[in-house]
Amino acid sequence: MGLPKCNDPRWRRLILALAALTVLALALFLYLIGLHLRVGLLYLFAVTILFCFALAGALALGLLIYALFRRWCELRGAPPKGQGTREKTGPSSAHLPSTIYKKPDPLIYSQSFLMAQGLAVTWDNPDIWLTELPASDGSMAPVASSSLAANHLYRIHALIHNGSLEAPVVGMPVEFSFLTFGIGMVSTAIGTMAVNLAVKGAIGEPTEAFQDWETPAVPGHYCVQVHLVWPDDAELRNNLGQENVDVKKLNSPKATFQFPLRNDAAVVRHFQLEVNAYPRPVPPDCPEPAGPGRPRERDRLAAHRHGSHPLPETWSVQLAPAAEFTLRPGEQTNVVATVNVPETLAEPRPINIDAFADGTLAGGVTLYVHS
Repeated sequence: MGLPKCNDPRWRRLILALAALTVLALALFLYLIGLHLRVGLLYLFAVTILFCFALAGALALGLLIYALFRRWCELRGAPPKGQGTREKTGPSSAHLPSTIYKKPDPLIYSQSFLMAQGLAVTWDNPDIWLTELPASDGSMAPVASSSLAANHLYRIHALIHNGSLEAPVVGMPVEFSFLTFGIGMVSTAIGTMAVNLAVKGAIGEPTEAFQDWETPAVPGHYCVQVHLVWPDDAELRNNLGQENVDVKKLNSPKATFQFPLRNDAAVVRHFQLEVNAYPRPVPPDCPEPAGPGRPRERDRLAAHRHGSHPLPETWSVQLAPAAEFTLRPGEQTNVVATVNVPETLAEPRPINIDAFADGTLAGGVTLYVHS
């Protein structure tokens, strides 16, 4: 542990002054002895030269003593870094403002955030899924959110990620809620679970949150929302994800879907509906180093751009009452989507309907059709 005086520059300046005065006093003493003995002009000249050298030596010696003393203080005050090290670590203490710290970035697949980045989205959320309650062997059978029974207890699962490499999350509330199937519906709370989230890439990231949910007694179609509550977040816009899916079988060769759209704002809004065939994203393999024939990051991202997934040429979707309309505050209308697919589908294929209110994403649904 270093001496308290080592860190005081006034103490070090005092040592320098004392060393210089000591050497100066010694030089003056030698000069006065030569002058008193009166041994001749030549000796007096020699003593004068010695006095000049003594003054320069006093300054040099004082600087040397100061440097050695300062180095000794630094070595005694430095944290241990192994025997024999001479690395300069700087002051043993530092002051940092309370506002300088690392922020975590808890996130979930968030349609509104991804759309704001110019990316296409699916409302079949890859980070939200439903299952039956655990069986006696611990297994949980998956359940499609489009075919839920009334008055039945299900388990909602949510996969939570952290975009930060440096800051974990402790005790973060994860809120679960549901909406009546549609766009702009009123949210009903289900429950909250607190989770811990490690830094990106560490054990414990991503982590899973879950909540048991008994569906309403009224038969119908519902969508699930998951909200991450962490005010001190590096990015607050990616904390809300939604699962909003319906599945229908094609009937020579059409399928009809119906869902409500509500203006939940306090002002009149103009709505515009857009249709695309963006599929549910699949997690990529571990990235490989860039090289000939290997896709770069921007090329992989281009495959998810908004507007890059039009309907196949033979497909069509008619929207009623229209693809554009205006709603007053609190007003609601039923949208009917008639999908026409002439070919046979070996597996369900998605159709996404995104609703924009005055140019801002208001919500959407993903419709699956199959033969």
